[in-house]
Amino acid sequence: KHGLTTSDATQIALRLANEPRRDDLQLINHLELVLTQQCNLRCDYCFVSDRPERMLTRELGEQAINFLLKTSGDLETVTITFFGGEPLLALNLLRQLVCYGEKAALKVAKKIQWRMTTNGTLLDGESLTFFKEHQVIYLLSLDGDKNTQDRHRKTISSKSSFEIIDNKLTLMKQYQPWIGARVTLMPDTVDSLADNIRFLVRRGIQQFIIEPAEGVEWPEVAWNTYEEQMVEVARYYYDHKETQNLRINFL
Repeated sequence: KHGLTTSDATQIALRLANEPRRDDLQLINHLELVLTQQCNLRCDYCFVSDRPERMLTRELGEQAINFLLKTSGDLETVTITFFGGEPLLALNLLRQLVCYGEKAALKVAKKIQWRMTTNGTLLDGESLTFFKEHQVIYLLSLDGDKNTQDRHRKTISSKSSFEIIDNKLTLMKQYQPWIGARVTLMPDTVDSLADNIRFLVRRGIQQFIIEPAEGVEWPEVAWNTYEEQMVEVARYYYDHKETQNLRINFL
């Protein structure tokens, strides 16, 4: 339903690996690795519905890193983003791939920029220390204040995901002062978008990626509200981006 089948993806990967290199092909500089499709939240707008047990293997992850380093040509810097599910459920694998990638990149005089999208609930001092040491920059999936966040981003046990993340924000800022948030909008939360952006700025969030949820019905009135709210967000951003050191790239 979403994305490529395993069979199709395998065929494409084999063809890319075996085809002769053409000079006119676009160089690849960014790779997204889905470490696992398992998650400790049950967000009702998530595009992963059945939570398969599949997890990226270390061997395939290392092959993907080698592929990126090879197909990036003479580019000196490439980017790898860890994604899920919740990638912190595969923290050991993440660590192994980062350490492997650093050594592999050093051999070919390249640098890998590490990125990750996480719901933030599993972050702790140990993982944050590793991310700081290896410059793994993470983006939080965080929709807004408690009412907005907890409406659609539920834990398995129905506890507040907002409270878990909010209690960790001070610790997060100690290790990664610049924190960004991926804000997912639903038709019943879009009317509070601007207020939520202002709230998250007060909580120390400085960068925002704002996108509507896919796979749900958006009535015309909700689209109109979305447009009005984004105009308000844009005005707030341009009035405060210098003093608050904000970044919103998708306006």
